[in-house]
Amino acid sequence: MDPELLEPLVLFALPFALYALTARFSGDLLAPGSHWSRSHLTWLIIAGLVSAIIGTLAMTLILPARQGTYAPARIVNGHLTGGRINP
Repeated sequence: MDPELLEPLVLFALPFALYALTARFSGDLLAPGSHWSRSHLTWLIIAGLVSAIIGTLAMTLILPARQGTYAPARIVNGHLTGGRINP
């Protein structure tokens, strides 16, 4: 999977995973209505979006920019050649 897509997805899912682990180890994860109420999910979604946005911005600012010209994927002699960045 493309790292540019995977990083925001992982950052978005992280609050849900941490909350599920916390609920699991508190002993009553599957009790009806105890943990996964609408207000809890709303705050988890907000936390996930904020962490995905901040993480994406941080990666954009920290990592070096790719320099060069993009050569798109094309078909050569019936075979697909991948796109690349030419310096």
